[in-house]
Amino acid sequence: MSPNAVAEGKRNPNVGHRYGQSLPLVPATTFPLSLSLIITIHTFSSSSIALIQIAQSQIHNKIRLLSLAA
Repeated sequence: MSPNAVAEGKRNPNVGHRYGQSLPLVPATTFPLSLSLIITIHTFSSSSIALIQIAQSQIHNKIRLLSLAA
């Protein structure tokens, strides 16, 4: 392969696509949508976990106060 293989766009038989070009695994329109969906789900689940932990700590605090008052 010449040093200008990328500029010339020559094929490498071992790779199966031109140098300097990525081989798309998914259509370009699908990827941003699925990525944003993954980020949304992750954010929602993280905030849900945080809310559950806050509720648990509040319940534990109330139980502690009730046990001290008894």
